[in-house]
Amino acid sequence: MLPSRRRAPLDAGLRTGGAHRDGTGFAQRTAELRARPSPEGSPPWPSAQPTHTLVAPPSPATSLIPHPRTASRRPTAGIERTRSIRTLTCPSTSDRRPSPSSHGSLIRPSCGRERSTSRSSGRHSTPGARFAPRAIREANYATGSLHTLQHPGGLQPLEILTVVDAGDANVTPAWIERGHALIYRKVREVAETGAIPMVMGGDHSITWPSATAIAEVRRPGSIGVVHFDAHADTANEDWGVLSGHGTPMRRLIESGAVKGRNFIQVGLRGYWPPVETFEWMRTQGMRWHYMREIEERGSEAVVADAIAEALDGPDYVYISVDIDVIDPGLAPGTGTPEPAGMLTREVLRAIRQIVGAVELAGLDVVEVSPPYDHAETTAMAANRVILEAIGALAAKKAAGRTVRWRDSGSSRS
Repeated sequence: MLPSRRRAPLDAGLRTGGAHRDGTGFAQRTAELRARPSPEGSPPWPSAQPTHTLVAPPSPATSLIPHPRTASRRPTAGIERTRSIRTLTCPSTSDRRPSPSSHGSLIRPSCGRERSTSRSSGRHSTPGARFAPRAIREANYATGSLHTLQHPGGLQPLEILTVVDAGDANVTPAWIERGHALIYRKVREVAETGAIPMVMGGDHSITWPSATAIAEVRRPGSIGVVHFDAHADTANEDWGVLSGHGTPMRRLIESGAVKGRNFIQVGLRGYWPPVETFEWMRTQGMRWHYMREIEERGSEAVVADAIAEALDGPDYVYISVDIDVIDPGLAPGTGTPEPAGMLTREVLRAIRQIVGAVELAGLDVVEVSPPYDHAETTAMAANRVILEAIGALAAKKAAGRTVRWRDSGSSRS
């Protein structure tokens, strides 16, 4: 049985959030977006300030749907211990372009944490990303200290960095705005310690609150974004939803959290978004690299250009990885698969390349949809994105470089 929860106003999460550049809070910015005229034919936006209260529904306990690998383990009050990582699953909330649901987890390398934010209401295609953080956590057969073979001579990153799983964000199902506000608050709590948040989604809508929180903590410095995706995610709205999984990059730029000229996209292909969306992207100064450029020049050369473009002014880099950037033959468990994508090894090498070259502000990996996965290949790819980032940070620290944003009193940095 799950522990009981205290009654709380449903808008409690909406009342939290830091100041944007224009002085408004994240939740207030969300309310402003919702106050826009609704697209023709869509229903009006619901009230941004509900007055009623509700007993928070219990989140689905991991013990109720045991994973084959952990079914024999005894859960404790809805919390399951998996290979020394503490996991608490939450409900979901958010969706965007046609694809699955969302969740989010953070790992704080160097006195860090791992968080998960379950969200699925931001999608309008194949849902399921709300289940991703648990699947990503479990998609690793190693126990104890890790030994990564991707660095010369091998490396034991967990002996060099402090990595903590801080659990899941307390997201409410089907309430996108409150879910985003709670994700924002959780990520900001981690970032304010000087640690590097690594967020497991969840659908891509979570990047808006996650990157916003980190951008605000890092001020007066600024961040550039390297975004791996088959899709640009810069739509103005998704079927009338302004904060869905096809719109987060537009919201980040419109809010001022990230400048368009330092928002770099890698791996775009397929048949979306439409011409008018690309015209908006050009007016913002955004830069992107199509999949065909990777085919012609190689991923390492393209990623090197992306690093230089993201750092053309900013001090730090945030990485966002939509798992559908990988070819669906290698990562089928995603909501909007697009054929002819990057190889898993190219993406993992790109993560090592970027983290080794920049001051990493944060990272998210999103759009894993376990119901559509096969043999955990997609969840394993997402798991390795995080492990490769941790390994690259450990390599930097072993070489005498600082990886934390600032010293917060920890013996390790």
